[in-house]
Amino acid sequence: MLDHYGATNYAEFFAVSTEAFFEKPKQLKRKRPEIYKILKNYYRLDPVSW
Repeated sequence: MLDHYGATNYAEFFAVSTEAFFEKPKQLKRKRPEIYKILKNYYRLDPVSW
């Protein structure tokens, strides 16, 4: 889900996390709930409910 490329720098981590948030929201919420919550608040969206 969050590949190793996302650990290369902060911008890539944000990009990889955002991609997971929109493309695999249930998996992200289950495996990394803290990241899901931050992105949910940031985007003011809850893709799990779509």
